[in-house]
Amino acid sequence: MVNARSQADNDFGSRARPPGLVDTLMAAIGTPIDATSFQLLGQLDRLIDDRFKPKSLVLVGFDLIADPGCRAYFYNMATSWALPRQQVEDLIALGEAMVLQSPRYRQFVAALHATVPTPPRSVEQICQPHHIAVKTTAIDPEPAGR
Repeated sequence: MVNARSQADNDFGSRARPPGLVDTLMAAIGTPIDATSFQLLGQLDRLIDDRFKPKSLVLVGFDLIADPGCRAYFYNMATSWALPRQQVEDLIALGEAMVLQSPRYRQFVAALHATVPTPPRSVEQICQPHHIAVKTTAIDPEPAGR
């Protein structure tokens, strides 16, 4: 199951003014859609649990990307028929890697006594150009003699 929603960066909660009309409208539209999607996924998950052993539902979504910089890169892509070639290639590679690296998919394939192929690029390799290093601030010790 692929969750293809987008989630552009916003600065809600970081400024004194409330969001404008367009931002509020987009949030009002997106929230019920997300809630319905999550409810549907929960129902589908229970249905598959009850009828199929081993479970064969694999979730693919940007929420599952551990690296925050990479997650932001994919969430901020436009929903468009005219994406740059590199973004299209990254999206296809990410979907393939997320499925093939999924523990649930690996269990399913193992239960069939088959082998999971290695993706051409792993999620980590796809995310590497978009990784945001965690910044740390070193505290200088107090100068000697004070």
